[in-house]
Amino acid sequence: MRGPSFVSLLLASVIVLGALPARAGEKEVCLDSSIDGQKARKSGKLVEAKEKFAICARDVCPQVVRQDCVTWQDEVNKSIPTVTVGVRDADGHDLLDVRISIDGQLVTEHLDGKSFPVDPGTHVFRAEDGKHPAVEELSLIHI
Repeated sequence: MRGPSFVSLLLASVIVLGALPARAGEKEVCLDSSIDGQKARKSGKLVEAKEKFAICARDVCPQVVRQDCVTWQDEVNKSIPTVTVGVRDADGHDLLDVRISIDGQLVTEHLDGKSFPVDPGTHVFRAEDGKHPAVEELSLIHI
């Protein structure tokens, strides 16, 4: 009996010790995300800050970090501006199958009346449907 219990104890130690680097790595990811989120927030990149705070607000993060990140995430969520895009043809009819890009990044290929989160500042909005000439507009988004 002594042999099997020793082997079981050894396997349990390997499993626990094997999990420690991953846990330590998770803590580092949590701390880095909280710092990166604060930097993004201070520089006006609220959408990025929201993503970083979501990482450090996870249950695997240390409680003190998680509590701050949950608070910061809530504050950022309340302050991120959103825009709703509408596109009409020359006759004033709404176009729905339109590709919308903001600053060169595709945000949707079909308009449905839903808003998009956007950082404050100036942005280039581009609309194209393949049937009409593409339209670009520079807009200033406020908080």
